[in-house]
Amino acid sequence: MCKVLFVAGIKRQHQDKVRKLSHAFVNAAGRVDNDGFGYAAITRAGQIYGEKWLRKEDAFLIHSQPKPPTPGPVSELLGEAARPNFTVVTEPVYDQFGVTRTKDVIQDTTAVIVHARKVTVGMKSIVNCHPFYSPETETDPATALMHNGSIINHYLLTKKTSTCDSETILHEYLKEAMSHNPWAMPNLAKTLVGQYTVGVLSSTYVDGDKVQPVLDIFKSAKELHCAYVKEIETFVFCTTPEILQESCKLAGLTPSDITEVRDGYLIRINALTGKRMEDLIPFDQSRQFLNPGNTSQGTNYWRHGEHHRPNPDNNYSRIGPGTRPIDDTVDIAKKNFEHNHKDLFTGNYYDVDTGLSKEEQEYYETLEADKQVDLKALRLVKKIMNF
Repeated sequence: MCKVLFVAGIKRQHQDKVRKLSHAFVNAAGRVDNDGFGYAAITRAGQIYGEKWLRKEDAFLIHSQPKPPTPGPVSELLGEAARPNFTVVTEPVYDQFGVTRTKDVIQDTTAVIVHARKVTVGMKSIVNCHPFYSPETETDPATALMHNGSIINHYLLTKKTSTCDSETILHEYLKEAMSHNPWAMPNLAKTLVGQYTVGVLSSTYVDGDKVQPVLDIFKSAKELHCAYVKEIETFVFCTTPEILQESCKLAGLTPSDITEVRDGYLIRINALTGKRMEDLIPFDQSRQFLNPGNTSQGTNYWRHGEHHRPNPDNNYSRIGPGTRPIDDTVDIAKKNFEHNHKDLFTGNYYDVDTGLSKEEQEYYETLEADKQVDLKALRLVKKIMNF
């Protein structure tokens, strides 16, 4: 899975410490999640800037696409007969977005989100690296989003710049005007089928026309933890407590009161102060990927072999927001097992969600990969068959 780090309420005297924390996070998370890295930052005026790197060794070190070295006298002598002793980088391994990173802009930074990617949907490429960014328009403020998880119905949603499922969340966020209306979170959640931890940097208005930068956080069936870090006088969100502790240790920081964030709530953070702005906004989670039992307890409910049983006398009781009945949970477990272990079945395998045999699914994927085929027609078939 991917890893994320969110920090808001960054004071100017602590910016170097947060920068060290971001670098340490990439080093710690990048040991496993090494398919792309990126960050987005927002200023007190709501300006957003960020960078992306395809390779871990480049993160925070290069700030432009590498250029091939100038040929030396021997290369000039041999011409095409020379075998270069260096690798020329041809595919993009770096990208930047948002406003220009001037000294004043960087010093005015008040919140940052950082991402380490592990490929699930969409090939390894710079366009699929997080964050996904939308510049300011007449109706929407500049917005940057990153995501850990998988959006299963991404092929039905909007993508403009990538083939990554995560980009679709950004467009749904903008469609619901979430920056100005966080109470639309239940509508946004209805469009997403899958698992997700999402962090969004954006802006709204207070007192008429005063710009207020915000950090929105929401999750369903994916990990996220929060701790208070006294050296930077604010809160830090990170995917796992282990990565959070290691990153802080490498940066010389001390996390305390590490707590898991519950599923099914939108948390709006004031990017200037690091404190929560609104009441928690609950939403119904994607039914396909709810944790068994009490989803309000977050992902800890299903970790480390702690398969706690819901109340056997009340199979259809709802313990937390969006909790599923036990019978449904068992059915999902069976479906997930069959889907994840197709190789164990020697006879004709039928996907429990689509009704397609394994051979039919492989044929469909072959057709989809063939650029001569009408993909719109195939997507319509996929939509009708819920595949």
